[in-house]
Amino acid sequence: SSYNWVSSSGGFTSSTNMLSLGANDVTVGTNYFTVTVTSTGGCTASATTSLSVSGGPNIDISGMPSEACLGATINLLPTGNATSYSWNVQYSSGGIYSSSLVAPTIGPLPYPQTYTSPGYYYYTVTGSNAIGCTSSASFVIQVGPDIKPRYAAICLQGNTLSLSASGGGSYLWAGPNGFSSTMASPTPKASTPADLGIYSVTVTATNTCTASATIEVYFGAGVITAPTPIVVCKGGTLQLAASASQGASYRWTKLGSPTPWFGQNPIVTTNMKAANAGLYVVWITGYNGCLAKKEVLVTLGTCTATRLASDMSDEAEEDIKLTLSENPTNGRMKVSVTLAQESKVQLDWINMNGTKLHGWESSNNQTVHEFDIDVTTSVDGLYLLRASTDTGQKTLRVVKSSDK
Repeated sequence: SSYNWVSSSGGFTSSTNMLSLGANDVTVGTNYFTVTVTSTGGCTASATTSLSVSGGPNIDISGMPSEACLGATINLLPTGNATSYSWNVQYSSGGIYSSSLVAPTIGPLPYPQTYTSPGYYYYTVTGSNAIGCTSSASFVIQVGPDIKPRYAAICLQGNTLSLSASGGGSYLWAGPNGFSSTMASPTPKASTPADLGIYSVTVTATNTCTASATIEVYFGAGVITAPTPIVVCKGGTLQLAASASQGASYRWTKLGSPTPWFGQNPIVTTNMKAANAGLYVVWITGYNGCLAKKEVLVTLGTCTATRLASDMSDEAEEDIKLTLSENPTNGRMKVSVTLAQESKVQLDWINMNGTKLHGWESSNNQTVHEFDIDVTTSVDGLYLLRASTDTGQKTLRVVKSSDK
């Protein structure tokens, strides 16, 4: 037997006994197919069958906007006869793309969108009907204005102040010292301290949407704060400190020293000496790439002794030798001070809070000074005994104990 299939439209034929149809072989609606069978004996017979084809649901996006204002919220609601919808969204701004797939919603529910970033939003909505047929539609919404204020870095006072903005049809600038302009790029001028501060620009797009942005104009790395002078006790910790309102990185140098220190608050030494004193300079690189500097003077101070003798090993032992008849002591002891050169001596008894409790003075210029001291009125505990001359000092830690 042989078979011959013919569609009612005449656009489809087949010689197989089983009808196989593709999407291009049918149209939406009722399709009729007639098959004629011829036997080996030459007899023929014909029959007709029909196939109903349903198209995808209708999705109408004619009501979707093509533009939206920055910050606006819009309920996207296409019309049609789909029973459920799913959304795919792609966002593009400055060549950066991102996308997200939104789970299907039942029925023609609105898809709310709040636009917090300017750019282009590409939407594809896919609708499904009750028997699973789908169809899609796409549209684009431009969100703006995409405002971008900027200015050329001002490394030094007097460099040109050159503001500019883009992303709209009209512009309104406002700033310090009564500054205003309606130009996208106001006329450049030599910068002065009065120009420093916050500038704002409001941009109006061709669709009447508006957006505002601010920008801070500053010299170099902005306002630099670095306390000076820094006074550090001998044997103490020297830590430098600086901050800049627009500082990105910090590097410290010392006049006459090849060693740099990095960071806002580097520790130079934990054992301050005369060699650590001097003029330090902090070099600050701003976020704008400009380099700024500030000088800080560090001096070695003469401070009330509050440190233990073990923390003062760098003191001038070669110039002053301080010896006690006993330590621990009951409060009565002989003290000998031997000097490298003749001088007067001041001897002080100091508690651990730095308070001087007793003092003795030898007014003669000589190299050896002897003292008989009595500190029995002091409560038991730890004290400092300090011998001072015009050129230096020596401090020892002394334990006072009534049991001695």
